[in-house]
Amino acid sequence: MKRTLRLLSLMAGLLLVSSGVFAQQTWKELIANGNFEGSDLGNFSISIKDEGSRNLNADDIITEGSNHYAKLAFTVSPTKTNFIIQLSEPLKAGGVVKFSMRAKSNATKDLSIITEELGRLLVKKGDWSTSTYEGIVKAEQDQCQTITFKFDRNFKQADIFYFDDMSLKVCDGNTPIDFADNKVKEICVSKWDTNGDGKLSMAEAAAVTDIGDAFFNNSEITSFDEFQYFTGITSLQENAFYGCYNLKSIILPSNITEIGVSHSWMGAFRWCYNMTSATLGDKIEVIGDNSFEHCSALTSINMPKNLKTIGYSAFYACSFVPTLVIPKGVESIGDDAFYGWQALTSIVVEEGNKFYDSRENCNALINTKTNELMVGSSSSFIPSTVTSIAREAFVGRSGLTTLTIPKSVTVIGGGAFTGCNGLTSIIVEEGNPNYDSRNNCNALIETATNKLLTGCKNTIIPNSVTEIASSAFSNCSGLTAISIPSSVTKIGAYAFYGCPGPNLLSIIVEEGNPTYDSRYNCNALIETATDSLIIGCKSTSIPIDIKRIAPNAFNGCTGLSFVRIPNGVKIIDSYTFASCPELTTVVIGNGVEKIKDFAFFSPNIADIYCYAEQAPEPYMTYSYPIFIGSAYSNTVLHVPATSIETYRNAEPWSIFENIVALTDSDPNPTGITNVSNNMVTGERYYSLDGKRLDQPQRGLNIIRMSDGTTRKVIVK
Repeated sequence: MKRTLRLLSLMAGLLLVSSGVFAQQTWKELIANGNFEGSDLGNFSISIKDEGSRNLNADDIITEGSNHYAKLAFTVSPTKTNFIIQLSEPLKAGGVVKFSMRAKSNATKDLSIITEELGRLLVKKGDWSTSTYEGIVKAEQDQCQTITFKFDRNFKQADIFYFDDMSLKVCDGNTPIDFADNKVKEICVSKWDTNGDGKLSMAEAAAVTDIGDAFFNNSEITSFDEFQYFTGITSLQENAFYGCYNLKSIILPSNITEIGVSHSWMGAFRWCYNMTSATLGDKIEVIGDNSFEHCSALTSINMPKNLKTIGYSAFYACSFVPTLVIPKGVESIGDDAFYGWQALTSIVVEEGNKFYDSRENCNALINTKTNELMVGSSSSFIPSTVTSIAREAFVGRSGLTTLTIPKSVTVIGGGAFTGCNGLTSIIVEEGNPNYDSRNNCNALIETATNKLLTGCKNTIIPNSVTEIASSAFSNCSGLTAISIPSSVTKIGAYAFYGCPGPNLLSIIVEEGNPTYDSRYNCNALIETATDSLIIGCKSTSIPIDIKRIAPNAFNGCTGLSFVRIPNGVKIIDSYTFASCPELTTVVIGNGVEKIKDFAFFSPNIADIYCYAEQAPEPYMTYSYPIFIGSAYSNTVLHVPATSIETYRNAEPWSIFENIVALTDSDPNPTGITNVSNNMVTGERYYSLDGKRLDQPQRGLNIIRMSDGTTRKVIVK
């Protein structure tokens, strides 16, 4: 009898529990001590038996060198063998049973041990696996006395199961919760401490059925793993943790079946953008619209095994999650559910799903019935059975380098490949009725309309293309040159957004184009009718006849250090010179009337020379700024001497701490240099109206220099 009791202690991995605090000893230590007659767990004792109530005995201990393991050898084939932990008295509601173990098997396949109370432990064949599972007694239960461990398949005669470092923790419902976050504790105690002791017990937490808006838009809370003890909650409302942007970790109660299902725009965890860990219970069936939108710090998401519905934008912009696994029970996935997963490299749909698949290990999410590819990854290939590609299916997949469109694909949604800035090759299979990549141009073209939909850094725009789609080259930072044929008469918004990076040096529009030009070899794309500069680069010289600089024209232009805006420019649009880290000097001509939001949102501008006598009017949407905050104290604003007071009384110019008068030696917006004829040397010469000259003429000339820059020179 003493021998059997000793083994029961070993199999339990003996834990001494006092007020919820426990200590664990290894098997080797327990065997070496040799003085355990039973399992003392405070008010609880345990026994471990097989399902036939056979107490495991000393013959089940084996020794390999200095290591001691428990062994369950199943000698009847086939059989379903389980083992049981029996508590001497039941746990009340809110009580906790926590079990962990290390195990391995000599079986030929991995297997699982399943407990209704605690969850599932996966055991690897031949390798030790360690897992911890915690079961919390539900609020509606009044006892938990037996925990049955069930193996997920039958064993064969030779199968042996090894256990090491088992442990068990038992806490009753009166045990107070030890909150890691004091603000969370403050909220929980103030709302749900029913006995007034200034603490929240596990039983009190288990009795809560709805947290309402207790944590809504709370920027102070950082951790709420203790939420798992609120087992009476089965549905989480849509604004439960909305805007908790400092929340980093949370474990949801295991009984929750729905998250934010009211189709609210708020989303249960929307804007929790510092959250790195969110543990979801397997009972969750519905994840509602916007639930985890902009949880951009998450690096992994465990989709619950019983999940059926994923709402619109449910995981929108979870940018750093590399792997997506869709459980076999999922029946519905809303639009944009996985939009903006830039790090996504692996997509797997579990076998047995009737609605979605990832056929041929294609690393894509496909609608089985319609054969539409809904979501792609950086490692995707498009199977030949796919007939359509959804809107924005691959948006932001910067790791995608090669794109091959099968001839079976007849529909491609808008922006399907926006932001795939790592692309180097685009091929459409011959025989495709709707799309082509003619002349090996490395672009995706809509055949009927001659519209270029998607390009890459190696694209050569064919002279048969008449339109470039919106966002066609968006964020293509590897682009070194843009050459627009004379045939192109329409360029969509943001077609070259994000392209003025460190590599773009040349922008040329073919002569004869009726809609666009790059006058005076200025290295810019200009809309001829409106004199609007649409896109520039670090080699751009802004022509003197430009009236407007369009939104994002130089946004992100690395290498741009000096900007001269001529007197003819009247409007500087939004984000025009934003995110230009090397921009230090800005010269603004006297004709500028309006400057829009974020126009000069760059961090290192040291000097602004503004020649307008009337302070340019800010046009700020929602009061967004024009300059970055540090500019108002670090940047010197140079203005006409007679206008200093005007600027000091006009927003946002009045915020500048350093406003000084312009001098004759300051750089001016014309950039004109007075020289004699024999001093002029350059590669090409132009008159003011853009006509090519054989040599400089008296008066104003525009000269392209040998280094690619242009200068305005008055020849005497």
